[in-house]
Amino acid sequence: MKPRTLIILIISVVLICVVISTITQYYSQKSVSCYEKENIEKIRFNGIITKKFNDFENHNYNALILSEFNMNQSTKLFFINELSRFYDYVSVGDTIVKEYGSLTINKISKKKIFKLKYDCNRP
Repeated sequence: MKPRTLIILIISVVLICVVISTITQYYSQKSVSCYEKENIEKIRFNGIITKKFNDFENHNYNALILSEFNMNQSTKLFFINELSRFYDYVSVGDTIVKEYGSLTINKISKKKIFKLKYDCNRP
């Protein structure tokens, strides 16, 4: 095999690997965002925020502790890959409500409605 042909072959293989890696990484990120969207849709809550923090034990994710009104229990909520920045607009003491199957959160204490957004095209 000629050196020129070998060089072209090596460059082609490297380029193909880079393209495949880029595509895989893109779809993997989409998949994680869809997973987070599906998880938040599956829960409902109605309570007051008692703690707002970055959870160092869980990859430093944005987290809220919510004291539920109806169930007399606390719930830990994570906001991972969420694009509307809802977490930035809430504080300890805010009352928030979310229904099962929805991405809408009502911030009762300030009379605001937030629609959670994720980089996911699945319905």
